[in-house]
Parts: sequence; C-alpha cells; structure tokens
Amino acid sequence: MKLIITTITLAVGVGTAYLLTRTKKRAARKPPMTFWELYEDNLYADCGLFD
Repeated sequence: MKLIITTITLAVGVGTAYLLTRTKKRAARKPPMTFWELYEDNLYADCGLFD
C-alpha cells in the first residue's frame, strides 16, 4: 500500500513540475515580429542575407 501511495505522489509531483516549467517557458518567449517590423528590419540591411 505504501508503494502505491509513494508512486502516485511521485507521479503527481513530476507532473506538476513539468506543467510549471512549460508555463514559464511560454511566458518567457517573446512574441513574433509583425510583417511591418520585419519589413522595417530588412529595409536597411547591410547587403547580407542574415542580420
């Protein structure tokens, strides 16, 4: 019985930790550039394919 309770507790803990790390990664990610921002960024490029 103790083994079952320990296994369930461990699984819940790992699942909670996984969900918390996933939500932090989403919040830290910056939003994608809009079309206009990309256009202005590439308008004055230094004659290179990549900035």
